[in-house]
Amino acid sequence: MGTPAPAICPQTWDDLTPSATSRRGTLVPGGAAEALLCSYPPVGNPPLALGVSRRITDRANEVGAYLNGLAAEAQPDTVCSASQSTAHIIVFGYQDRAPVILHARNCAWDRQGITRYGADLRKITAYWGAAWNE
Repeated sequence: MGTPAPAICPQTWDDLTPSATSRRGTLVPGGAAEALLCSYPPVGNPPLALGVSRRITDRANEVGAYLNGLAAEAQPDTVCSASQSTAHIIVFGYQDRAPVILHARNCAWDRQGITRYGADLRKITAYWGAAWNE
């Protein structure tokens, strides 16, 4: 579970391919005390610099439950906004474990090879009161 540490947005986004290939497991463990939406605007070449971070506490577990409920396999009939230019990371903070970091990649969210597909980026960013491209 790791040592508890503050939830902090990574300062850069490098869009590296996930290192593991397994899609099994829980994407977001329950019990999150907070969730940060980290946004990286498309300025310059990768790695992209952190543009803004937003924090929520009251709906962190709701965001996690939404992401956990997504499909574990790519859905061929699902349309996504792959052309969106702002990159996103979500960091979930816990009282009793290390933070969990999710990357939005190619219409999916992943954490260490655990992947979920079909998320509506507009719905996810709305938890923080942000637009999908902010």
